[in-house]
Amino acid sequence: DRHACNVEVAGSSPARSTVKYIKNSMCTVPKELKYFFKGEPKSLVISGDYNSYHRDISLSILNEYVKFKDAFYYSFRDVKNKYAWMTKKITNRTRYTPKYIDYFSVHHSTEKIMKLYKFAERLPKNSFLFIDYLDELILDYKMQRDNVRIEEIIHMLQKDIVELGGINIVIVTSQDSAEIRRIADGFIRIAVEKIQDSSLRVLKIEKLENTYEEKIYLVSIYNDKYYFFSQCNEVREGDLRVNLRKEGDYVSTGIEDMDHYLGGGFSKGSYNIIEVTNSVPEEIYRLFVYHIALNNIKRKRGVLIAPAESVSSDLYYGILRNYMDEDESRYLKILKSTPIVERKKYVIDGYSRTPEDRHEIWKTAMEYLNTISSGPVVDITEYGAIESSYSLDSVVSLISEGIKWISEWKDVGIGIISEESEVKNKLMYLAKNYIKIFDYHGLYCIVSIKPKREIRTIYIKNKNGSPRVHLKRVI
Repeated sequence: DRHACNVEVAGSSPARSTVKYIKNSMCTVPKELKYFFKGEPKSLVISGDYNSYHRDISLSILNEYVKFKDAFYYSFRDVKNKYAWMTKKITNRTRYTPKYIDYFSVHHSTEKIMKLYKFAERLPKNSFLFIDYLDELILDYKMQRDNVRIEEIIHMLQKDIVELGGINIVIVTSQDSAEIRRIADGFIRIAVEKIQDSSLRVLKIEKLENTYEEKIYLVSIYNDKYYFFSQCNEVREGDLRVNLRKEGDYVSTGIEDMDHYLGGGFSKGSYNIIEVTNSVPEEIYRLFVYHIALNNIKRKRGVLIAPAESVSSDLYYGILRNYMDEDESRYLKILKSTPIVERKKYVIDGYSRTPEDRHEIWKTAMEYLNTISSGPVVDITEYGAIESSYSLDSVVSLISEGIKWISEWKDVGIGIISEESEVKNKLMYLAKNYIKIFDYHGLYCIVSIKPKREIRTIYIKNKNGSPRVHLKRVI
């Protein structure tokens, strides 16, 4: 049934040719922070831009720590604690004698700070104290014409509450300086950055216990809970699974999140572009090609793949053949741009000296697949070989002719180009969807440029030995 919903198909051949993919990292607490508060009490300063949600993100991270330690909330904003997980009863303990506040009191008033000290004195040792929001205290001093520096206060809290009092502190502020980094045990910056014309929140771990190795995370949120995505270079192998879903007027990509991102899938009769930047490895973008191809082959539809390199022809077939039976294999054809040495049933000789001949070869192959198919044929072309073979005008003319026939046949065309492609600006006007897969500090993302859609991270999860592609929202 070509409209079957959520049916997993895993080829009939017992042999398996696994695909390589890059496993991503998604977590509720960045791994560098996971064990940061183990051992001796420490201080962590979380600095944030305006509208970066740094306070809420900080509380979300701290919420994970309270599973094994008590946490308490103190605000200079004069707001009540609204967080249920920070409402544990404060018990009396042996008092300690803070020292550094005495030096501070020589030059500054200690009235408001002493309230924080008295609160901290009652907390259990090695618990958490979340201080929100230190800028309010600094503003109070400025209103009194006292230009106290935030570094002075952080240094005092570090010495008195952390080192003498044995309490972990998390300080939220908008301030940022090299001196704050030196004083605190850990420093995190949450910034709003412009990425592919989208304003996204980025968590930068800049210092942890005197280790100056910056690590970057993209921030996401689901059901009021924050998640963090980071680079993960772990290459794995697994078996493909195709999820046949209801399509209606669209052609499914075989990836649920991708269909949703495209508004249902690829429109019948549409031409679509996927731009892949140079730093994105094949293990990322080819997973999309495999899913699109198998999704349609399993529906008894023709799939024509024109790889950028000759060696890719055998690679594509070597992977896909293990997930097709004998009847299904006839729906896959691979168009090679180099002379064929050995004839194979799945290969079409696409080598030609002129664009006109190339178009006729492509057209003949598409007509054949349309004849044997029960629905739209999908053409997937990597344009590297074509762009290196013909002039710019010839390539545009060749693609324009192909789009014309795809539209008439109600098929689906997918062009894969590099970021250096000379024709990409012209193709953008011809494409129904123009999608870009790019690399942000080793984290692979996808964005729809036409029509304009928000960025998603490409999150590849291993489930039962199979790579599952998800597109996760970032904020």
